[in-house]
Amino acid sequence: MNLIITEEEESSAPPPCQDGPCAIIVSRNRPVLSKLLRVNRDAREAALAFYRVHLPCRMVTKEGKSKLSTVGGVIYINPEFDYIYLKPIEPREIVPFIHYIKSVKDPLGFGILNLVVRGLYDLESANPQDYDLSTRKSVTDMLKNLDRLYILDKLATRMVPSLAMMRQPPKYQVNRSCPIAAKGTKFQCIPRDPRAIGLDLKIIHQHKWPIFTSDGWRKLIHKWSPVELSVSATAAQENTPDIRHLIASQAGPGGRSPVYNRETAVAALSGEMDHWTKNGFADIYSRKDNWGEYITAEASDKEVEEALSVKSAFGFWVFPPEAMMLAKNHQQHNWFHVLDYTGFWPELWLWDLH
Repeated sequence: MNLIITEEEESSAPPPCQDGPCAIIVSRNRPVLSKLLRVNRDAREAALAFYRVHLPCRMVTKEGKSKLSTVGGVIYINPEFDYIYLKPIEPREIVPFIHYIKSVKDPLGFGILNLVVRGLYDLESANPQDYDLSTRKSVTDMLKNLDRLYILDKLATRMVPSLAMMRQPPKYQVNRSCPIAAKGTKFQCIPRDPRAIGLDLKIIHQHKWPIFTSDGWRKLIHKWSPVELSVSATAAQENTPDIRHLIASQAGPGGRSPVYNRETAVAALSGEMDHWTKNGFADIYSRKDNWGEYITAEASDKEVEEALSVKSAFGFWVFPPEAMMLAKNHQQHNWFHVLDYTGFWPELWLWDLH
């Protein structure tokens, strides 16, 4: 089993672990372990007790464009406080990993409590009958006991529509305020995005529509529940986690500018602007008609001026699941949607970049 927490493409990952489940952590000199582990013996013992899940991993550092250096290690996790982003190399690997972290690595037997995924297709498409009772119970217990489920939609660009959506779109727009994805270990939660994002909420380019719902969550629990451990509809409803939808744009043109500190954040913004200038689109960053007449018709000059001067943020927008269900579908380009999220002002999660 290979759990990837990575800023690189899967094709650049090293060969799979040969000695059982492990995680692959791609690091660019970022601190991923508690400082208490390095203070003294008492501090180390306290930290190891708090971060009770000790997950074998390979620390991977990318040197240059393609060279990777790896070293074996351990990543320390506290399931109650840490968010685990599952990104398996192969879909079939996610179920054994869930069982492994719950039944083998967590002394308290909770496993994953805060889960971030790009989608739940791996669990929805897997056949529970392919696994033994113990493994199925681990998956069911995780689904029932999750505190938070965050479904991430990472957009390829802040361009709406993107170049991938149509060969010759009738009009390009830029969602200036859409947060840009970054890599880090800590983030700040702001209950309400303080920026002037109202006009940009009307042009959110989405990959997934509609979002995974609470009803779908209950069906997934029942699918994985062994007959001997069947879950009633009432019990499943009571255990529905806090489901949120995370939206972020990849950094730089084509998502090829990973951000992990302030220096790389500045470089990503510069690369994005260079890309736009090269293709003749840079001027729409400051054009009043960026959103189209149907959006700006009722907007005051002050609102437009504030929206045009909005600053970029590195993190995520966080919406409730019903936002995507109720969003107005402005237009559809191939399989992509441009949605109006007016009425659902999001939270803003900012990565701690230093």
